[in-house]
Amino acid sequence: MKKENTMQYRLQITLLAHGTVMLLIGLLAGVPLMIAINLEWGLFATHIWAVTHTSVTIVGASFIAISGAFDHLVHGELESKILVGSLLLCAWTFTPGLVIAGVFGVQGLEPHGPFANWVVFILFVIGAFAMVFGAGVMVLGAQRALRVVVLGSMKRPKDS
Repeated sequence: MKKENTMQYRLQITLLAHGTVMLLIGLLAGVPLMIAINLEWGLFATHIWAVTHTSVTIVGASFIAISGAFDHLVHGELESKILVGSLLLCAWTFTPGLVIAGVFGVQGLEPHGPFANWVVFILFVIGAFAMVFGAGVMVLGAQRALRVVVLGSMKRPKDS
């Protein structure tokens, strides 16, 4: 079977594609940051846009890096889908949450205040749980890969 037709490869390319979009969004978030600095919107607005710009850019770069390492993780098909799904859920809840926080001037770190703050809080909570879950699945796959190398067998188990 050609590599392009495998589920692992499709998931790897999915991470790469989403990573490039996230990288672009993160870089574009630098525009409101620049405006906040130049027009002296204040420390709070500048901080929110700096966090948005940096965080989303890092997520995009991380997805690109993870897509490159994806072949080295030892996961079955279901675990691979769970990993990618949880990473995408994390990214696509944190990113809108950060943008909403910047636009409405809220933090979303506590469940109180205006409606926009509640929306951001809920998005952040969902994203945080998805990230912790995804990180756990990724660590499991890396640990299995290490075990394959340490035990001297360079043959990887077939996808389940």
